[in-house]
Amino acid sequence: LVFKFGSWYGDINSDRSAFKKFMEEVREDLRTIKEDIKGLLRHRSDPVVTNDSPLRLTELGQSISDDLNASTWASKVAESIKNSVVGLDAYAIQEFSFDYADDEKHYTKDEIHAIHENAYANGLTDSQIRRIMGIELRDILLT
Repeated sequence: LVFKFGSWYGDINSDRSAFKKFMEEVREDLRTIKEDIKGLLRHRSDPVVTNDSPLRLTELGQSISDDLNASTWASKVAESIKNSVVGLDAYAIQEFSFDYADDEKHYTKDEIHAIHENAYANGLTDSQIRRIMGIELRDILLT
């Protein structure tokens, strides 16, 4: 009887371990699916950037760029960072530009305020506005 109970108890613990491992795998799969969905949502129809290749500003994106003087900002920034992209291909320059433009430390307080105002006025996120800045920066760095 003791042997049977011990065997049964061992089976239960083994099942618990297997179930715990299974749940950890499910959680990891869900994290991966969540990241995939986020990626898809980021690349869905963007009101400020086309999905064409290469990425370009939409009419709204160009209007916001003009309001923010984004090309002036990009020209100023490009002078100081142009050596960082020497030898990079166009895609890498685009990614560099998006990363650079997405970091708020590269803007003055007035520029951040203008970005926030434009985002609010157009029903967009500040990251969508900074993506416009990234497109402008990319275009100047590529030339």
